[in-house]
Amino acid sequence: MLRFRRSGSFTRFFVEGDPADVSDAGLLKALERDRFRPIDGSATDEESVGWITREDPAGARFRPDSVVTDRGLVFALRIDRKRVPATLLRIQAAADLRAAGAGKPLGRAARKEIVDEAKRKLVARALPNVAIVDCIWDCRGGVLLAFATSDGATDHVARQFRATFRRGLVRATASSVAERLRLPEPARRALVEASPLDLSPSRAREEVEA
Repeated sequence: MLRFRRSGSFTRFFVEGDPADVSDAGLLKALERDRFRPIDGSATDEESVGWITREDPAGARFRPDSVVTDRGLVFALRIDRKRVPATLLRIQAAADLRAAGAGKPLGRAARKEIVDEAKRKLVARALPNVAIVDCIWDCRGGVLLAFATSDGATDHVARQFRATFRRGLVRATASSVAERLRLPEPARRALVEASPLDLSPSRAREEVEA
């Protein structure tokens, strides 16, 4: 069992749509449907993304008492990636091409198939790099906290959340906070000017959807 982190940097998102009902069993079923599935022995999948709980990082169990709280849900996104080093692939492919081409020329299609097969063999033997992003969804407040700040990790969370719950996420920026609070225009302009690198909500939403 992995302990949920007590501190650390996070990215705040506003969840689009009406507040979700924390007692809705469909939310837990949606997590289970899009649970993490391992790729340890796969020769084709180089990445697997899915939901887990801190009680079971393998993604096999989603007990309500480990996910549901008074205000929302606590869960995590597991991202496993297999990456074959380019140098290792070149070495393996060169060896296989020499063995297959001994005494006979190879056409382009045959060479491509040999290189692809070399990559499949290496991917099957590779161990995945594992990343886990803790998430807290305040269903009543319409806020999701993702304990990550990198674009890659937060984009994975946003895409997976949309696919699972059919709800978009808007990154909390000065502009989106001002819009959410319905601040008067002078206060809104002051917030934007104080954060010159801020993205508007529409731009943030476009990035998430992309």
